[in-house]
Amino acid sequence: MKLIILVLSYDDDGIYSKFYKSQMETWDGVNMGNVSTYYYFGNHECDEMCGNKILTSISESFENCGHKLLNSLELIKDLDYDFIFRTNSSSYVDKSILYDKLSKINDLNYYAGINGHFRNVSFASGSGFVMTKNLVNLVLENKSNFDHGLIDDVAVGKLVGDLGIPLYSAERFDIHNNKHIAKNHYHYRIKTDNRENDISTMYRIHEIKTK
Repeated sequence: MKLIILVLSYDDDGIYSKFYKSQMETWDGVNMGNVSTYYYFGNHECDEMCGNKILTSISESFENCGHKLLNSLELIKDLDYDFIFRTNSSSYVDKSILYDKLSKINDLNYYAGINGHFRNVSFASGSGFVMTKNLVNLVLENKSNFDHGLIDDVAVGKLVGDLGIPLYSAERFDIHNNKHIAKNHYHYRIKTDNRENDISTMYRIHEIKTK
C-alpha cells in the first residue's frame, strides 16, 4: 500500500512559509518508504512538480482553493499510490499510525474525515480527509460538476455525495491550548489563538512523539 500526503500550502514569506518549514522539520522529517508528502502552492507561472512541491498557476485566494486542489490532483494522478490524505499547514501527521489504519481499508471509493454539514451537504473537513486513488480519478473525471461557489472541502463532499459514495468518520486530535497531547493519534489540528504558538506546538508534538 502506498500513501500520498497532500498538504495545502501557501508561500507567503511569512507565517505560512514557517509552517512549511516546521512540517518539514517535524513529522515530514520522518521517512517512510511507502509514504510520500507533497505540498501544493498557487501563484506559479504554470502547473508543475518540483521536488516535494506541487506548483500551480492558480491565484492564491480562499475562493480558488478548489481550482488549486483539482490542478494538484491532476499533477499526481499518474503517480503510484492507493490513498491520499489531504491536510493543511497547521496539521501534524503521524505517518506510521495513518498508514497502519489505511492499510486495513479495502473500499475502492473510500472517503473519510471529520464529518461536517453545510447547506445539506455532508463533507469531510479539509483539515484532513482521505480518498482512494480510484475516487480521486472519479472526482477528476467529473470535475466539470465541481461547485467552485463552495469552499474546496464542501465542494468535494458535494461532488462525492452526488456520485453516491458514502462519507465515513475519522479521528482528529484538536489542540486549542497547551493541554496534554496524547501520542496515539495520526492527525493533530493545531489552532490556538496565536499562529507563532501553533508552530511551537508543532515542534512540541514532535518532541512528545519521538521520545
